[in-house]
Amino acid sequence: MTHCDIWYNEENQEDWQIVIDPGFWDTSVSIILLGGYREIKSIENMIEQKGKVTTLIAMLCVDDNGGTMFNHRRQSQDRALRKRILELVGEGPLWMSAYSARQFSAEDQQSIRQAEAPPAAAGEGEFCFLEGDPLLPYEKKLESVILFRWNRVYPSDTCIDIRLDEQGWNLVESSEFKGYSHERITQEVYKR
Repeated sequence: MTHCDIWYNEENQEDWQIVIDPGFWDTSVSIILLGGYREIKSIENMIEQKGKVTTLIAMLCVDDNGGTMFNHRRQSQDRALRKRILELVGEGPLWMSAYSARQFSAEDQQSIRQAEAPPAAAGEGEFCFLEGDPLLPYEKKLESVILFRWNRVYPSDTCIDIRLDEQGWNLVESSEFKGYSHERITQEVYKR
């Protein structure tokens, strides 16, 4: 079965976006919007190059064991980390779940875009902050992965589902910064 998500902006009836599984390259797609009918003659019209997959940058927080969540809750949070994430994103959008967005201030919400599946919604080169979301289904879309290590062990029942060191990912950058509630947080950037 093919997965197809359609977003439609009701304020601007011409603004719509389609996200289709990278493995699906059918020759025609029909879209029905507000009773109107549009036909796109080919998927190739929607992307620059057949076979091209939109790339994104995933950001995750992990403990020393690769844990990300416990009992459907984040292991920890840190206001200095949130500031660092927003600095990395700059003016671009930052995709995340509604659960993740709640930890950011009202002022920070301007750049935040919420989606049930942030990696599916993110556009070319955009950032996703993930908490407990699986990476494996979106591995082909990943341009890079930024891990923020707590440098502690927390209870966890959800872990990062890609073994970066075993699946062709290379650590290209590592730095540390002082957190607000953590003595140090390590930032690691992985690329293929």
